[in-house]
Parts: sequence; structure tokens; C-alpha cells
Amino acid sequence: MRLAVCAEMVFRDLPVQERVRRIADLGFEVEIWDWTTKDLAALASTGATFSSMTGYVEGTLADPDGAAALLRTAEQSLRAAEELDCPRLNVHGTGLDDRGLPVVASPVVTPGMWLTAARTLERLARLGERAGRVFTLENLNTRSTTLACRSPRRRTRWRWSKRSVIRMCGSTSTSTMPRSARGT
Repeated sequence: MRLAVCAEMVFRDLPVQERVRRIADLGFEVEIWDWTTKDLAALASTGATFSSMTGYVEGTLADPDGAAALLRTAEQSLRAAEELDCPRLNVHGTGLDDRGLPVVASPVVTPGMWLTAARTLERLARLGERAGRVFTLENLNTRSTTLACRSPRRRTRWRWSKRSVIRMCGSTSTSTMPRSARGT
């Protein structure tokens, strides 16, 4: 069994490189968030195994301008993942704040936004496949702030199953969701 610890959440009084080293010394793989604020060469030199990292710097899934930014910065993130030999890159339906946390709320979700999100995920999956990496779609909690938790018709949770994303996008590497949401 392989387990990972997020370097953003533990040993916070230490520099990131030392956090990564301690996590690895304890036998865990390492997750990082905003890679743009870190010395990637120094992190790679720790010998740690990186399990996942944030897979974009800016942008959103569901509007054309945001999707273009997300895809552009996903390409940058793939280069960073290569340096760390990190196999998985997380994306969210929303943009990121200055701390690398997803925060951009969308008060209304239209059918066009769903279609744009599906097309963006399809393009993202192709980027990952070409680079030998997997982009994971991380659903983030509240009904009012994440595309994956909102329905234009009813307020329900998990209207977007893995099966429906694969059906829309035609790729199994588009998304990874918790077992409770897979619908398979």
C-alpha cells in the first residue's frame, strides 16, 4: 500500500524542502500544491517520491477564457511534474487564489458551461496522455462553489459521475473521483 502526505499541511514551521524530506523519511509519498513557489530542483534532490501536485496555475474549466488559461498553465505544470517525476496532477473546476487554493465561485452553471468543461477535460486528458501523466479532477466540497457539485436543474451533490465524464470525453484518464462518486 502506498500513502501520501501533503507537504502543505504538515511540519508547517519548516521550509518546504525539509517538510518533503521528513515526509519521505517517514516512508510516505509527497503531495505539493503550488509548484510555482518552490525550488523544484531542490525538491527533486530530496529523493522523495511525489504522488501528486497541482496541475495548473490559473484558469477554470467552464468558460472559454478560463479554459484557455487552464490548458496553457497545465502544459507548464507538466514540465514541472517531469522534473519531480510526479505522475498525477490535480485540477479543480475553479481558479486558484494567491495561496494556490481553489476559490472562484460560480453562482450559475449553464448547459454551455458544462459543455465547455467537458471539452476542456478532453483536451486536458490528451495533454496528460502525451506526457505520460494523469490529470485528476478533484471535487471540492461546497455546493455553491464547485462546478462538479452543481446542477442547473436541481441542487444535488455529485451530478457528474466518472462514467458520464468518460462518456462525454472518451478518455479514462480524464478524471479520478472518490469511489462513492464513480457510479461504476
